[in-house]
Amino acid sequence: MLNGSREGLFELGRQLQQEGDSQAALHCFLSCLLGLTHVQSFHSLPNCLHQIAELYIDDKNYGKALQFIQAEKMFYEVALIELTSLQASTGSQEDGPLGTSGCLSQEELSEQATQAQDLERLAQLCIMSKRPHLALEYSGKATKIHQRAFGNDHPITARSLELLATVYAEIGKTEYTNSLGECVSTLSKRFSATESFSDALSSISHSHKDRHSELRHRTEPYIQQETPKTKVIL
Repeated sequence: MLNGSREGLFELGRQLQQEGDSQAALHCFLSCLLGLTHVQSFHSLPNCLHQIAELYIDDKNYGKALQFIQAEKMFYEVALIELTSLQASTGSQEDGPLGTSGCLSQEELSEQATQAQDLERLAQLCIMSKRPHLALEYSGKATKIHQRAFGNDHPITARSLELLATVYAEIGKTEYTNSLGECVSTLSKRFSATESFSDALSSISHSHKDRHSELRHRTEPYIQQETPKTKVIL
């Protein structure tokens, strides 16, 4: 999905939200996350996460709301480190720029890189086990370590940010699928209830017809007995 398409879909979601169609708005916002490859490729990502959380709060689904609030918080934490690193790199060189390998010894870099790799492995395992929100926690921590250790322009950090975007996309995919599943389940229950009511009416109707038929058969012999016989005169 192109960035412009995501932004357009997000604006459509906002419009639907204002019109009171919360379910359709939620589907739009979750669709914005599908196929996300980089956190910076969707400028409205934090706002989108915020709106999803708001919709879940309105629906009194506080568990999912909290998960998306945490997802939004993780985005801002990563963005803050990136901004701090950028400001430091344009500042005085004597202070030593933040987020460069010159700040750490080779041993410290190796230790942090290993820690970040372990966190990313955990994130990937969480994705495989359909636990994307936990994957976001691990992936976010790994990204922050890479940002502080290597800076934002390093290939390792770039790959870490790509994984973070993949996790956001997986969250959108999972929640979108769950949301559709809930809609189908609700509709199925409604149709099932309607069919049950229809079957009940049909059963009552058939029962009434059977009773009427039985009563008619019971009265017919009496009617036949009371019918006078015609005498035949020879």
